[in-house]
Amino acid sequence: MRIVILTQVLDRRDAVLGFFHRWCEVFAQHVDRLVVIAQRVGETALPDNARVESLGKERGAGLLGMERRLLAVLAGLRGDERPDALLAHMVPKFVLYAAPVTVPRRIPVHLWYTHAGVDASLKAAMPFVGKVFTASEESFRLASAQRKRVVTGHGIDCRFFAPDDGPRPVDVLSVGRLAPSKGHREILEAVASLGRPLAVEIAGDVLLERDVPYREALRAQADALGGVRLLGSVSYLDVAERMRRTRLLVNASRTGSVDKVVLEAMACGTPVLTCNESFERVLGELAPRLMFPAGDVPALAARMDELLALDDAGRAELGERLRGTVLEHHDLDALVPRIVAEMRP
Repeated sequence: MRIVILTQVLDRRDAVLGFFHRWCEVFAQHVDRLVVIAQRVGETALPDNARVESLGKERGAGLLGMERRLLAVLAGLRGDERPDALLAHMVPKFVLYAAPVTVPRRIPVHLWYTHAGVDASLKAAMPFVGKVFTASEESFRLASAQRKRVVTGHGIDCRFFAPDDGPRPVDVLSVGRLAPSKGHREILEAVASLGRPLAVEIAGDVLLERDVPYREALRAQADALGGVRLLGSVSYLDVAERMRRTRLLVNASRTGSVDKVVLEAMACGTPVLTCNESFERVLGELAPRLMFPAGDVPALAARMDELLALDDAGRAELGERLRGTVLEHHDLDALVPRIVAEMRP
């Protein structure tokens, strides 16, 4: 089978989308030919049956130039590279940009989408999409297209995100871009309410200019509290080690879909605490211990206190259960062949 993947970034070190390089490595293992087309390309190392095409964003290309480049690359895929299917990753507009080539050539198009939001571009893309792959029932909420939804679980590289026996000198870790919806301020308020020194790390930076004031306010809050390190952007290749060094990952994001950061920490055997309602189903009977109501700082502090009080044996036992959940339902090595099978003509 020959497939094309459209994505924003292909760079194994990218702080936000570095994980997708590993996805493409695994896709290459399950298809005859893979072409990855990315708006921006950085450090890559894909197998010989994979080809990478950049749309030139790293060289300053604008939207119109990238659209033209996309159509030219797709139109040039013939013979042994003519795709049997195309998979757009997370961005519905990719489906629309590719339509001038995919529609007349009758190339089946599918979308990976894991976000609670429903916007105009998602609705506009649906007539051109065969299947929408998503991590959970809550991760694709367009009511008019539910018949196209295929719930697959997430794709966590459980070989990379794995536990070890090293020390855990960090008490609390939060990973994700800095924005009000991610709840970092509430995490620090909860830490402050516990009234004792804690080692806290926040990995991530702003992606939007409008969030710069939020970052500066967060930095002032961290300085006043003490013991808090704002790490800025952390390479994807370094995230797993950060997770293995912490006693508790806290995710206060209010995005409403399964956040892969939480699953990655679980795969590392690290206890997690989240307010994301989509994790009720994921965590099952553990949900009352590992969840808190969004925005409820006292509840967050209480749960945090309980989990930080676990001894090494209790934390290891909980971590083993959490890793087992990821291995069973969200392992990348199981996800990719299922998606490939679903895309076969």
